[in-house]
Amino acid sequence: MNNTTLRTLLVYAVTLPLAVFVGWMVAGDLTRTSFAVLAAIVFVLLLPLLLKWHYPVMIFSWGTYITIFFLPGQPALWMLMAGINFGMAILNRIISKKQTFLSAPSITASLLVLAAVVLFTAKLRGGFGLQVMGSSTYGGKGYYLIIAGIIGYFALTSQPIPVERAKFYTALFFLPGIISAVSNLIYFAGPAFYSLYLIFPVGFAGVQAGSEMAGGISRVAGFTASATAVSFYLLAVNGIRTLFVKWWRLLLLIAVMALGSLGGYRSILVLVGLVFMILFLVEGLLRSPLFPALLVVGALVFAILIPISSKLPLAMQRTLSFLPLKVDPIVRIDAQGSIAWRLEIWRTVSGDLPKYFWLGKGYALNPTDLYLADQAQLRRRTAGHESAVLVGNYHSGPLSVYVPFGIWGSVAFLAFLTVSLRALHLNYLYGSQELRTLNRFLFAFFIGRIIFFFAVFGALASDFYLFTGIVGFSIALNKGICSKPVLVPQPVQFRRDLTLRPAQAGLA
Repeated sequence: MNNTTLRTLLVYAVTLPLAVFVGWMVAGDLTRTSFAVLAAIVFVLLLPLLLKWHYPVMIFSWGTYITIFFLPGQPALWMLMAGINFGMAILNRIISKKQTFLSAPSITASLLVLAAVVLFTAKLRGGFGLQVMGSSTYGGKGYYLIIAGIIGYFALTSQPIPVERAKFYTALFFLPGIISAVSNLIYFAGPAFYSLYLIFPVGFAGVQAGSEMAGGISRVAGFTASATAVSFYLLAVNGIRTLFVKWWRLLLLIAVMALGSLGGYRSILVLVGLVFMILFLVEGLLRSPLFPALLVVGALVFAILIPISSKLPLAMQRTLSFLPLKVDPIVRIDAQGSIAWRLEIWRTVSGDLPKYFWLGKGYALNPTDLYLADQAQLRRRTAGHESAVLVGNYHSGPLSVYVPFGIWGSVAFLAFLTVSLRALHLNYLYGSQELRTLNRFLFAFFIGRIIFFFAVFGALASDFYLFTGIVGFSIALNKGICSKPVLVPQPVQFRRDLTLRPAQAGLA
């Protein structure tokens, strides 16, 4: 028996029983345990491909919103892939004895300081308790999200992205957000397709189902996330100037935003509009002929909305409710109630701000306090925002930083934003010419995210990986932080030798 025949028999001896076992599991009812076993088998089979494509898979996972539901705590897919890439980078560093991570000392220092503040606060404020791990305290997931965001930055900067593949990786970074729309499409398809939620995220469908069961506005939240992802991709690869040159791309952007408004979130118009305006200024188009063209397009869109605004779906009306348009009274009351609810939260928290100055509150929760708050709210003996305050759902970026981590966490976070913004600006100014459009967008995108986080809506635990993802992606694209090139004086060269001639008489 030769080696080829023996190898073939061994393959069949392993794969045939495994195929029968997997088929038996799939044919039955899939519980969380059986699905975890099935996922482990698939993971082992895909391990050779994962070893080769682990970095692109991590980039892809960054915006998918997919959670691994059968693991404790249901971590996001990007967290798992960031951990795998970080571990492989460390292992490669040990084996090869070469520098693995791209150099960005200022960003690295700020992240390490922030990690130290997070760990110190967690130690003094109840530990890293997780309900799924049987801990007596809850709420520790926020710590893990921040640490995972830091690890994700180092994973992104573990290898450079070739310039010729920049557009491909940009698509991997932004477009997977379209997957969030699948969640609502499965919900529309009906219970026969609900088993697909084992693969695709269920959270966006949960928002829609909850809003419909409460008798309120049906909000297709997944469409909002998908529209945001497509809009940012269009701006990243084209810039604003090209959008106006090729008119169909501008129409595509408007159509995508209209579809995204079915989620009922005013923030989609605010965030995309904010990034659009900043990018418009960064491109230097304020004094160009495109500025009046933009005003004309905006005026036409607004003129079309005026007579039909009150006839649009309620979710669309809620998205537009902050504009001077006529909307349904139900929508107006719902939008105003949301604002009043946030103001009540901020008013309640403001009285406790001084005691969190030196040492933040942290994320640890006493389960008894949480239970009593929920019961009091159900019996209408307390305000509706008390539970949100207890769990740290402040709907405010600054409060989500200051209350859990005090002044030290706030300083560390602001330092990270400052050095990251500087790195993005340097990469935009001095990066490769082939990456200029993309670097310019990442710079404007980061500014827009900062303004949105502090002025509109933000939550440090859930948004931090977005900031580290943007700057980490830029570092990988530009192979570090670019700097102004040093001009080296070159000697003057003449085409032929110069010879001195004797001066002529009469010439001074």
